Amino acid sequence: MLCMVCGDSLPDLFAIAGQKMYFCNSNFSFMENYIKKAADAFLVERPYGMRVDYRKKGFVLFNRNLNVLGNAEQTRLEELPLERFNVEEIPLEGEVVEEHAGFTDVFFYTDLTNPYAGYVLNLQKLKAYNRLMFPLAMALNREL
Repeated sequence: MLCMVCGDSLPDLFAIAGQKMYFCNSNFSFMENYIKKAADAFLVERPYGMRVDYRKKGFVLFNRNLNVLGNAEQTRLEELPLERFNVEEIPLEGEVVEEHAGFTDVFFYTDLTNPYAGYVLNLQKLKAYNRLMFPLAMALNREL
């Protein structure tokens, strides 16, 4: 639905013959809600980071709440279950890579590179994120 309203009290988007014209789109709030849901799902469903444990020979992918993918509750990395894997085959590429004694934490985005920062989709940042996910998905043989 598209509506047009004229008057002096409305925002100055278009000026026609001294009057202000404002276009409103009822689908705008629908799109806002859709983007918010997509952003929330991104934070819970998609990997924020990965811990590779060399001593236990496994890894865990975790979301922004430091929990397993799909779980919105907040937890601690140390409590997450590791998946057994040949850790030497896992690519360690990310925005931030922190090496510790016996394990490495890889973070795939930061507050500055989050594709949905401020609930606005940034396609360039999403493309950069997906470039990190592709080799990892191939190595782990799964969709990320």
